[in-house]
Amino acid sequence: MPASIPLRLSLACALLLGTPSAGPLAESPQGKNQLLERAYQKAHRAWEKKNYRMGIAWLKPLRSQLHKRQGATQLLASLHYAQGWKEMRAGRLQRAKRELEQSAALDPKQANIWYSLGLINRSLKNRWGAEKNFKRTLKLAPDHFESLLELARMAYEGEEISEARRYLGRAAELRPRDTTLLLLQEQCKEDEVLARDFKSFSSTHFHIRFSGRLPKSSEDTRQILTQLERSYRELKTILGQGPAQRIEVVLYSQKEFTALRGTQDWMGAFYDGKVRIPLKSWRTQQKKIQELMRHEFAHAFVEDRLPGASSWLHEGFAQWYQGRRSRGSNSVFRKSAPRSAKELRTPFSRVKDPAVVAILYLESLVLMEDLLSRGGSAKLRDLLGSAAQGGGTYAQREERALTEVQGRGLQPWIQKLAKDRSWATPGR
Repeated sequence: MPASIPLRLSLACALLLGTPSAGPLAESPQGKNQLLERAYQKAHRAWEKKNYRMGIAWLKPLRSQLHKRQGATQLLASLHYAQGWKEMRAGRLQRAKRELEQSAALDPKQANIWYSLGLINRSLKNRWGAEKNFKRTLKLAPDHFESLLELARMAYEGEEISEARRYLGRAAELRPRDTTLLLLQEQCKEDEVLARDFKSFSSTHFHIRFSGRLPKSSEDTRQILTQLERSYRELKTILGQGPAQRIEVVLYSQKEFTALRGTQDWMGAFYDGKVRIPLKSWRTQQKKIQELMRHEFAHAFVEDRLPGASSWLHEGFAQWYQGRRSRGSNSVFRKSAPRSAKELRTPFSRVKDPAVVAILYLESLVLMEDLLSRGGSAKLRDLLGSAAQGGGTYAQREERALTEVQGRGLQPWIQKLAKDRSWATPGR
């Protein structure tokens, strides 16, 4: 919406209510009180109809007088708050932030306003602002569970494990069985083990940890870090940018890797904010480990460009960068129908059937190859950039981006490939 719209609404409101030039009544205390009361009633009806922007337009021109009418200041604060959440759900984070800041200025003792500002600053990658907002929330409401969790998560991401533990301890007193809380506790426990039992080395863009048995020599470590930095440069060239923070890589023995939560039997490695790879011997498995590293690093770069990117984008690009190609895919899809767009957007780690996983991975690779064949890495950068913009759910943003860049959404794209290549009828 153009910036001039709220101003026009305010002018229209002023004309309807009456301005100082409308006559002696508008200039008298009684007239001003009548104007304020009429504006309040209009704004309240707008609130009931969820037309928050109109409600704001009724009250905002009279902001200096709101204290004279009980509940008027709180109503305008609530209107800004509701409009802020509306903007946030639509993905317009800067507009949402402005609305919530106005709400906080009007009603600074409302904890939920500061919590909402924290969520927005977190989404905008303003760590300092988010932390400040969540702490302000806790000052107003010491038992605000969600703020405790957010501060714990931020501390964990900053590798401040003891600080994360402190917030989690307070949160556990409120909801000891909360699944997100339990997951964060487990992650902190795991990182404490890594810090205690695993050795570590760092390069410009990577921090690598491994158990005492791996690798065997400093030369092996140097080779691993060299491979990592080479992959970083390649991926930055392809996608146009790379993660600003160091990427954490953890090398496990096969036994340690199998014991990790969330692993499936078919997994050779995985990325969950850290690259996790099982390793027997760098010297005997060097080629295989290099491929796994390339694959998992691709996930880190895609997630940096497009947080929450769907599985087909992640796995399609990761396989392509790893060096895999979809030779023989036509014969596979003539026997086994390709999966639907919905399935391709669902996390593949939830799928237990290896045969279904194989189809999902192959189909993702075919889609990525088709995308890159029509415009190279520039096409992929356009898709990631476009999907990161605008409002709506992730699936809606991805559909808009695909239509803009590729000419059709995901399901129509799958159907066209099936028709052109004589595949079995795709799932829906």
